[in-house]
Amino acid sequence: MMQEPNPKQVPAYVPELARTAFTLTISQMYDGRVYDDFPGRCQHCGSGNCVKNGHDDPLFAKLISPKGNFVDVRVLLQKYICRDCGGTYTSQGPFYKGAMYGGPIVDIALSLAMEHPAYAAERMLTNFGIQVSTDAILDYVRLFAERAKQLAPLVPAQGDGLYAINMLKILFGVDNARELNEKLPSQVSLESLTDETYPRKKGAVKKIMDEILEGKKRVVHRGTKGDMVVNGDDGKTSFPESFTLALSYLLGADAYASLICTSGSFNQMLADTLFKALEGTSFNMTDGSFNYSQVKDHVLDPVHKTRNELKHDKKFQEMREEVKEAKEAKPEEKEKARGIVEEKLNEVKKYARARYQEVLGSTLEELRKGHPEYFDKDGDFDGHVTSNCAEGGNWRLKYAVRVAHQRTDTAAGKSILAAIKDSVFTVRGVKVRESLANMMGLFSFGMVMG
Repeated sequence: MMQEPNPKQVPAYVPELARTAFTLTISQMYDGRVYDDFPGRCQHCGSGNCVKNGHDDPLFAKLISPKGNFVDVRVLLQKYICRDCGGTYTSQGPFYKGAMYGGPIVDIALSLAMEHPAYAAERMLTNFGIQVSTDAILDYVRLFAERAKQLAPLVPAQGDGLYAINMLKILFGVDNARELNEKLPSQVSLESLTDETYPRKKGAVKKIMDEILEGKKRVVHRGTKGDMVVNGDDGKTSFPESFTLALSYLLGADAYASLICTSGSFNQMLADTLFKALEGTSFNMTDGSFNYSQVKDHVLDPVHKTRNELKHDKKFQEMREEVKEAKEAKPEEKEKARGIVEEKLNEVKKYARARYQEVLGSTLEELRKGHPEYFDKDGDFDGHVTSNCAEGGNWRLKYAVRVAHQRTDTAAGKSILAAIKDSVFTVRGVKVRESLANMMGLFSFGMVMG
């Protein structure tokens, strides 16, 4: 039997219209409503000799009354019995298998979970007079991840710790970029970007900070992606424990094509899996990871390529060493050293920019030979030669997921929801612009959950 939730009260600052509109609508639309979806024949023996046999009255929603008590909304599911074999049938009604409340309530919870932590989604539902607990919302997120894996797997028979999702299947009902291109009003050359990001696991930062305080590790670099630390015993660098979130993005469609979430490290097998939805793309822009080395039509992002080349550039390394030496000047020479450091830094930047322009030129020449359709009559390139769009998308997803999670299914569910939210939009960059996934997409929560 379901445990009764803790008492709740809608805050006084919530306008009366907001407090009552949802609850009245839900009550009037669903309370006592009869659902009858009997297929016409017995599901056990195929006989048509079946008759109605009463109702089930499951809980559809719990509403919060103005006095703070709960009001149950129940629907009636028509039951049947077969006169020939005695088999019974109960209508499914507005419910998803495995969910506590009715499908429309689950849909609202999932839509809020797209860009809010579960506790914030619970608070927002409370403001509208609807009782759904944080734990229930997290259960729905995990259930959504499992149903997405069943509906749109990149590979069959995925284990519990791997969520490899074909986002094109969820968004457009197609298996790959080629099929999507055939559905577009006018065919375009779809190019893809792929990248990985590493959302931290819950408690990972505390764990590594405790190790630092205990003297087992020490901080050697502090950057935008978190502290890099060195293990005191073996000297190897390590980071807070995290999930691997790998994503591919179709620029021409403004939509994610595939997603992988796992607690394991990224490898070539996962890279190959990520590209299963990218069949039919013009070319695939990636960073410098060796895991992408076997990818077809692979083009290395010139920014990453330049960084990799500068790591082995003796002149560049010597210039950086000069900057380091100038920064380490004696206290009495600091004033003079400050000007030298600035001068040396400008030289380093100028040299790096020049190397980037060389790499960019060679990348464009490579694309000109393989993909002339991306160049206009004046020879100007009409495409993308940077993974910045993918990296920006990664940060948008991490912002939407926001809260660290311990379980892979929770992290996967939140990531899939965030990728859908980022692909199905009507406003982008404070401008009204409707995405392809909103215009011609097929996504609905019921399509995945039902």
